[in-house]
Amino acid sequence: MMRRIPREALSDAGCRRCRGNPSGRHPPLRGLAVEPFVDVAAFGIAILAAGFLLSWGAETAEQYVSQGLILAAVALVTVLPEYAVDIYYAYMAGASGPDSRYAQYAAANMTGANRLLVGLAGR
Repeated sequence: MMRRIPREALSDAGCRRCRGNPSGRHPPLRGLAVEPFVDVAAFGIAILAAGFLLSWGAETAEQYVSQGLILAAVALVTVLPEYAVDIYYAYMAGASGPDSRYAQYAAANMTGANRLLVGLAGR
């Protein structure tokens, strides 16, 4: 038997931080405010680390799996974010109707994602 979830648990009304706030909005988060340069540096280091880990994992997996399969997996992982964006554009194009600009966005994004995939696999 399924249990009902109270509506307050699904909205901001059930938020502990909002209960004493007269505006009903989230109070501002207090924390570390960093400069944009620090953000860019941190995200750049994270992207380089992710690339290093991906290549390290691919090199390690080549001992157990063929090189072509590893290359295909790396190419797919590289292009998956493009496909996630395309799924969003396709959903919005379907929800907005036939005259939506999202259909053009979806077609352009899918073309770019496939070009990335074919370009990487063709080398």
